[in-house]
Parts: sequence; structure tokens; C-alpha cells
Amino acid sequence: MHTGLIKKGGKTYIRLPDELSEFESLEVFKLREGYYLISAPPAKQKEKSGEKISEDEMSIIGRLMSIKFEKRNPAYISKMFTKKENEILGRMIKQKIVNVFYGRKYKKTGVYTISDRVFEAWKKHNTEKTKKPDRREENYSPLFSNGYMIFENEDEAKKVSEKFKILMQKKQIMGTRGFDEKFYIITQGFYLANMKILKTKLKEPSTIQEIAGAMNNSEEGALALFRVLCEKGEAIENRKDVFSLV
Repeated sequence: MHTGLIKKGGKTYIRLPDELSEFESLEVFKLREGYYLISAPPAKQKEKSGEKISEDEMSIIGRLMSIKFEKRNPAYISKMFTKKENEILGRMIKQKIVNVFYGRKYKKTGVYTISDRVFEAWKKHNTEKTKKPDRREENYSPLFSNGYMIFENEDEAKKVSEKFKILMQKKQIMGTRGFDEKFYIITQGFYLANMKILKTKLKEPSTIQEIAGAMNNSEEGALALFRVLCEKGEAIENRKDVFSLV
């Protein structure tokens, strides 16, 4: 479609099809230099009083915004997202928090779009989050003071892995997931200091209580160390909470 431009009062206006006149606002996306996408918002739904976008949903919006618009199609996103993230995204589509636009070059693939209202809410959320320090980060200090940390929450373990990604690549921090579904993370210093002691004291299969005594540490610390050792192939679990070095 070819349309004309209207210049008035030092500003330039674009003439749009009559079918778009019913909308109060439209979404404009820059695809690349010289190419723009104009999208009509989805039909408005009545919002529940006090309805808010959850923290998980805000995280999904952030993930979508970080991906180039032309790559933001359902097929690509489903591969990029985890099972849990795809489930959350599915709910967001049903609730019209996120929409799938089919048209022009996206007629076959579709592309995820976010309304102005949701985008503004996400932007405000991020602004407020940067103003308030994340107290949860302070909880990571025991990793370095004690040499280990145990997480029962997978999301929290992922945050630690992302935060200390470089240290983990250098093996200065090591971690694993146990059969008990908990996540065990230790520092290289904790590993080296205790291995030196255990190689001389641990001559036969020992309970976690005996290992903790030999290490002069807590049972949690001993368990975190041996979960990682088992993952590294340097120890085996003979039976529940009974370990021996390889």
C-alpha cells in the first residue's frame, strides 16, 4: 500500500487506512533502516481490579525485549526458552499480555508483540528495581565466607550460576544438582583445603557426620563437598550419606 504524507505546523503526519481510525493509538516497530511495522493493538479486555503482572511475567517480557524483533517468532522463542518459561509465555498470550502478530513478512511465522501498556509497566518495574538494591544478592556472601552454599530453588541456583559465570568457567566455583533435587555450590578454596585433610584422614567409607568431624566443618558443608566430588568422579556414595574417596 502506498500512502501520502501530510506536513502541517512543522510536523509530518502519515495517512492511514480508514479501518485504523477507531484506535486511539498504534504500535510502531523499526524493523531495519527504512522499514517500519505499524501494529493495531488487540481488542481491549476488561482488566480485573488490581491485576498486576507477576515477577515471572516481567522476566519473560525482559527476555523477549532482549531478542531482536525479527527473531521474536514463536518457533525461535520456544527453542530459546525453558519448559517453564514457555508455559508462562503461553499463559501470557491467553491473557493478552503478549500477542502474536501475523502479517506482511511475518504472515507465516508470526512475531511476538507487546502492547504499550505492558511495555510501560515493564519499564516502570525495571526502573523501580534499579532504585532498590536487591537484598538477595547479599545472601551470596556465605559462599565465600563458608566456602559453600546449598539451594533448594532451581531459579536461585541459576541466578548464582549466571552471576558467577566467569568464576565457574575457571573452576573457581563448582556446583552440581544432587539426587535430592538440591543444588550444591562450593569454592575452589573450600575444595582444595578440605581435600588435603580428607586424603590423610578418610581411609574407608564414612558417614557424613564422620566426614564433617574430619573436616571440622558442618554436615551441610561436608555434604556440599561430597556432592561435587561425586559429580567430578573423585568420590562415590556407597549408600545414603555414606561416602568414600576414589
